[in-house]
Order: sequence, then structure tokens, then C-alpha cells
Amino acid sequence: MKPRVLLGIIVLIRHLWMLCGAEECGVESAICETPAKPSGAVGVLANPSATRLPVIGPAVALHSLYHIVGEENTEKNESVLVSLLSFLLQQTYRRRVYIIYDDFFPGVSKTVKSCYKTWSDITILKYDSNPTQLEETFGSPYHGGETQTVVTLCSPNNTNNIFRVVRQHSLESPSIRWLVIVEDDIINSLQESLREGTQVGMAVRVSDTRYSIHSSYIHPDNTIRFEVIGLWDDLRTSSGSKGHIFQPMFPDLDILYLDFMGREMTVAAVSNWPWFKLKYLEDGTPLPDAGIDVNVITTLSHKLNFTMRVVEPEDRGWGGPKPDGRITGMVGMVARHEANFAINEFSVTRLRETVVDFTNPYYLESTTLTSRAPKEKNRGLAIFHPFSYQLWILLILVTIFMGPLGYLATWSHDHCLQKLRLLVLGDGTVCVNENKVAENVIDISSKDVLVGGMSYSNQSSSKSGRTWKAVMATYSFNMFRSVLNQGNFIYAKAWPIRLVLFSWYAFCIIMYALYSGTLTAYLTKPTFEKPIDSLEDLEEATQGRLVPAIQQGTSLEELLKTAEFGIFKRLWDTTDPSRSFPSGGKQAMDMVLTHDIVYISAKINSEIRAAQKGRNHFYHARQTFFPQSYGIVCTSGAPFKNRFDSELGKMVQAGLINKWMRDELEKLRKSMKNRDDQAESTVAGGALSLDHLQGAFFILASGCFLSAVIFFLETTKGCVSRPSTEPPR
Repeated sequence: MKPRVLLGIIVLIRHLWMLCGAEECGVESAICETPAKPSGAVGVLANPSATRLPVIGPAVALHSLYHIVGEENTEKNESVLVSLLSFLLQQTYRRRVYIIYDDFFPGVSKTVKSCYKTWSDITILKYDSNPTQLEETFGSPYHGGETQTVVTLCSPNNTNNIFRVVRQHSLESPSIRWLVIVEDDIINSLQESLREGTQVGMAVRVSDTRYSIHSSYIHPDNTIRFEVIGLWDDLRTSSGSKGHIFQPMFPDLDILYLDFMGREMTVAAVSNWPWFKLKYLEDGTPLPDAGIDVNVITTLSHKLNFTMRVVEPEDRGWGGPKPDGRITGMVGMVARHEANFAINEFSVTRLRETVVDFTNPYYLESTTLTSRAPKEKNRGLAIFHPFSYQLWILLILVTIFMGPLGYLATWSHDHCLQKLRLLVLGDGTVCVNENKVAENVIDISSKDVLVGGMSYSNQSSSKSGRTWKAVMATYSFNMFRSVLNQGNFIYAKAWPIRLVLFSWYAFCIIMYALYSGTLTAYLTKPTFEKPIDSLEDLEEATQGRLVPAIQQGTSLEELLKTAEFGIFKRLWDTTDPSRSFPSGGKQAMDMVLTHDIVYISAKINSEIRAAQKGRNHFYHARQTFFPQSYGIVCTSGAPFKNRFDSELGKMVQAGLINKWMRDELEKLRKSMKNRDDQAESTVAGGALSLDHLQGAFFILASGCFLSAVIFFLETTKGCVSRPSTEPPR
């Protein structure tokens, strides 16, 4: 027995002896006649001749004893806590240890100091009712870091407050393990504050030196419960160990979640075929029907032994955190723990990861632009489509220029040689005058000579001034005939002129071949307006009537909305609130046909929805952008995420995701086969109609009308040209 306890007992015995045994021993003693003193006061013996011994009142003696025993208990409590902590930390990961304490436990300060000296890698936190301390210390959107052990040495009320903060601020994490040491049994009240993802080991005091050890677990009814897993007793020394635990306090989560024990898991989803199609019971209860993600989650449920209950968000959106603090859509349901997870073509984004966790991606898809099918160009002008308008202008100018060029070449040749050679087929000879105008070019279409569109007989002409006009007109007209691949009546004896004509004929043959081939292609295959094949094309189209459209609550909306520069920012600035934000994919595809919008969405989803409504009504851009990775949305700190990652990886490696994708596309192909065959039979082949050749009739009508106008003007002015009957001299 320790000296301080022995001293207290001796003092108490002496006091009792003085009160009860003094008279028997013949000692005259009395309390002095002074006014009564409060209990605990020290009196003296009344007999002055007697030895004055101090008399200690009972209260003073007991107070001294309690004080001595209290100090002894404090030391004992300190020793018990240190020993208990050492035992509990041996059951868990102890590289990073945090201790949160208040002044409820006797000697807790000395215990904390002792722990700090024993383990240098420990962090001491004094309990603070403000949740900021816990948020700053343990709050993180990423839960794959180093395992941390948090020990709470607080009153029952403060302990419950700690876990209420953990729940309210979603501080659950598989990397945090909580060790709770309490004086009173608070299991029932603590269970109400815990959610799946908070791993708790608890030591509940059952006597001065004994604690029962408990561990939390998730019950098949989805509630948190505790079970006794061991006992610790400070007085137990027979086996050399003061505690015994017959199962791990914190079991391996990967092993624990190999079997969900038939639990009903709540899944957030919306109807979004080909990923997650829903069907509804008579009472409106949604059930998974078909789709790629339905196959994924069904496989997981069979492998891990859980059932599903599907819930839909009120806004029917994918959702995410908003600037005003709201979390919308399916992401919001998972973040608020209204659903265990969500799966439905979910893009992994940095913003969403601040409130929920994502599994590893199991599918990668790019983004495309879907617009209304380009309109077919006007067939009335089909004959002009083979060449651009710049080429048409150049061809007309060259044809007009070649007439004077031919005449100039002829005149230059004759002027230099001072000769005149004229070949006339038929009887008679044509005479020319002293002007010696070129005779190297004649028309041999008849017995008469045709020069400049004027008929000459075999007689001399007195109007020699018309000769050069006749030659130039002949050149111009025959050059035009060559363009149309018609024969001409020009015969040249001089080689310089022949070279000019040869180059022109070669030019005409090439142009005619190119025109006729291209025209045939234009007439047999429809031509369309310029489509939207890239973001740059979309930006250019927004200068007109088109606007970009993005489904509400998707990651693509967030991508454009949060862009601070670049083409995404410029496209966001052109959005129209009345047209640019459809609530769903079906509505968006309808608006593509009825409104002037270009729908920005995932490629496969757009192509399938377009096929459902008829591929010929839509156009998908050739260029894709912004690859998106799809994952399952889990609650923050979900302990089953790693198990989901493992199973999803096996599905990807086995090729199941791609197989399910092909299966869904095959279903669509079969359902759309008849429609596609009918559309192809309508488009393919067919005879040329007036729509194809109305341009040719337009040219003929225009020529006849122009001729009539000129004839009318000439008749009105009395300026009818009469051909000369005399050949030039």
C-alpha cells in the first residue's frame, strides 16, 4: 500500500479514537466553550492542565482522505488511459495519429502529454465546437491518401457533436479510422450520427479498469451498428496481455465489400437510352430496363450480392455543384446520401469531384456537333455548279478576248509579209483591194465566202472597209463555237495563227471535259450547302441565325460556362437562353429540326437519337473534341469504391463494355432497317427531271428574249442592217 493512503487511514483511525475512546480511558476532555465552529474546524481540549492536542473534525479528515485518494485516482486514470491507448493503437495504423480531447477525463492532459512523448508523429487537437477545425484537418475531396487514426477523448456530448459534424460536412473517408474512448455507453446515440464510410472503433468503460471494445459495421438494412469484438482490463496480468480482440477492429474494406450481404442499394438514374433506359410500374416506380449502364450495374449486383432501387431526381438532370451552393441532379442526390451511387453516362469532372467520388473510368467517348442536314443546293442553277463564279467570269473574258487576238495575229502576219493568200472553195476568185487586209482566214462552209457574218459572192466588193470587221467577227464566233466543242470554219495557212488556234482548241477540250464530267456528277448526285464540321464552322455559323445548344446540367454545359477564354468562351457568349439549353436529349434533337440550333453532345448518344428520328434529317460533324471519361458516381468517402474499381476493370479487360455497346447498336439497327431501306430507295437513282435541267431552259429563254428585245429596238429605230453584195476590194 502506498504511503499517502496509509497516512490517511492512520489519521482517520486516530480521529475516531479521540471521539469515541477518550472517556473510557479517563481522559477529561471537552470541547471549549467557544462558539460552535463550522464543521471541519479545528478545536482544542478544554482542560488547561491536559496536553493540548489538536482535534481534527471528521469533514476535514474525510476531505484530506478524498484529496489524497483523488490524486491517486488521477494517476491511476492516467496510467489506464495510456495503457488502453497503446493497446488500441496496436490494432490500427499508427503512423499518423490525431488526438482530440477535452477536460472531461481526469488526468487527460497528462495522458495526452505522455502520448506525445511516446509517439513523436502524433497531432494533438483541443476540442472545439466550431466545425472549421475538423473541416480543415480532415476535409478533402480526395480519399486515397495515407491512412489516419483519430482518437477522441471527450465527453459523451462532445463526442456526439464531433460525429454530427462529420456527417453534416461529409467528412467520411476510407482513409480515416476513428478510435472513440468514452466513460459512458453512447452507442445508441452515436449510431444515429454515423453513415456508411465512417469506420469507428470504440472502448466503453464498464468499470474502473475494464473497457469493452466495439466495432462499427453496416447492417443489411443499411444502418450503422456496433458489435462487441473484445475486452480490455488493466488488472489482467496472467496472460501478459491486458486485452483480447477476437476480430479486426477495422477490417479490410476490399475484403469486407466482396459481399454486400443482400443489401438494397439506392441508385440514382434517369431514362437515357442507350445507357440507362427505365420502365415504370403502374404506381410510377422506376425500374432498370435496358442499356449499357444497366448491364454494368446488373453485373456488379450479381457479383457483389446486392439489390437495386432506382430513384430519379426532380430536375431529371445529371447535375453538379452550383455557385449558390446548391448541388443539383443525380450528383446532388448522391452528395446528400439520398442515393448510394449514380450511373448514367456520367462524365468525370473536377468540379463534381469536390462533392462526390468517381470510380475509375470504364468508357471513353468524344463530343460531336449535331446540326440539321444541309439543304440541297438549288437545282435550277445546277449547270453553273461545276465551275466557281470566278472561273465563269474568267472563261467569258478569255472567250471574248480570243476573237480580237486571232484577228491581231492575222493582221500582223499579213502586214509583215505584204502578201494576200485567199483560198476559196468553188468557182470564182475573191479580189481584195489595196488595203491588203488579211486573207489567211476564210470560211469554207459554202461556195460563198462568209466574212463577219456577211455573205459575199464571187464579185468584187466596193466596201473594203468591212473586211476587217468580217474577219474579227468570224474569229469571235468560231472561238465561241470551240468553247462549246463545236466544229469551226476557220482555215489558217500561217503557222503563227495555227499555233494560236491549236492552243485555244486544247484549252477548250480540257475545259469541256472538266465541265461535262463535273456536271454529270452534280446532276446524278445531289449537292448540299456547307455543313458544320468543326467548332470553327459553328463559330462562323453563329454570325448568322444558328446558336449552340447544350443539355442542362451536363458536364458540357459546365465546360462552356466556366471557360475564361478561347473558342468555348466565345461560343458560350453566343448562347440564347430560350434555345440553347434543352432539358433532355430527345428535346434537343427535336429542336435541331425545328429551331436554328447546333446540339453539342456525346457522339454515340447523338448518333443513336438521330437514327431513331431518321439519319437523313441530321448531320454529325466530322471533327470531334473534348474526350469524356465515364465513371460511377459514389458518395464522398464511399468504402465500396475500390471494390467497384476492381470489378469495372475486369469488365473492361474482358471487353464486356464494348460488347454491350455493340448489342445496343444492333438493337437499333434492326429496328431502323426498314426505314433506312426506304430512305435509300428514295434517294438512289432516278431519271433527270426539270429540276435538274431548268437552268438550260432558262438560258434558252433568256437568249430568245434578248434577241426579241434587240430586234424590237432595231425595228423601232429603222436601223436594220442589210448585207452588202459586193466583196471587198
